[in-house]
Amino acid sequence: MNYELLAAAEGRPLNYGALVRASTSAQMVCDCGNTLQVWLKIRGGIISNASFVSNGCEDSVICCSTAARMVENRRLEEAAEITPEKILAAAPPIAETHHHCAQFAADLIRQAIAAYSSKSAKVTLGQRIKKGFGKVKSDA
Repeated sequence: MNYELLAAAEGRPLNYGALVRASTSAQMVCDCGNTLQVWLKIRGGIISNASFVSNGCEDSVICCSTAARMVENRRLEEAAEITPEKILAAAPPIAETHHHCAQFAADLIRQAIAAYSSKSAKVTLGQRIKKGFGKVKSDA
């Protein structure tokens, strides 16, 4: 394991673990059988925190950790443009036979952003009630 990616005190990859009160999440089972999950906390259109869990190989963990760190403090639009090439450029060396791990990490981030975008596009019941009370009925 690349020690650069380890949290010093805990001896685990940076950004590893479920994120409490996340704004969105996504999960996928890769072709190779690995299960990946990512959580994003979003405030004002900016990803303030990102975390992940992977039961996959070291390269899968490195790619997910790198992707999570790359999207933190980024606007949603910018984070959605993450590519496998950008992940591989920022990560420690990954064996060419495992470059697909970067693709899965990028896809997972984009899925979480898409889930958040579709969820936030819906009008909540509270918003509908508030809007309804804001209307003034005319005397007819």
